[in-house]
Amino acid sequence: FLMIFMSSVGIYHFEHQAQPEQFRSVFHSLWWAVVTLTSVGYGDVYPVTTGGRVFTGLLLPIGLGVITVPSGLIAYGLTQAHRNDSDHRHGHARAPQPQTAELSLRSGLPPGSDAEPPVWAPVACAFDPVRTPRF
Repeated sequence: FLMIFMSSVGIYHFEHQAQPEQFRSVFHSLWWAVVTLTSVGYGDVYPVTTGGRVFTGLLLPIGLGVITVPSGLIAYGLTQAHRNDSDHRHGHARAPQPQTAELSLRSGLPPGSDAEPPVWAPVACAFDPVRTPRF
């Protein structure tokens, strides 16, 4: 939330003189910051000054790394946890995904095995937050 607030202060500094109706205050600039940093990008409010455009260009990659990507990873983790909980609650065992089965076979594990693959095996769970190795 601090990043969103600081972004709204920055864009207000650059754009208030050029667009006083769009960037009336730091509070009004929060809309631009939230829409921009979450990568929604409605296009209703955008910078027109060189300083505002440079500020936005520098801010976007940071916003993607700090807000958008972690939000997607959290959503993925919650979805997987819900699916696993639902499967266990209803007694359904899901068939392994083709990619997982292929990588399990290459690692020497039978498809659907709950055992951890050896360290040298291709990473079959790079996007699985439960099994992603911690360094």
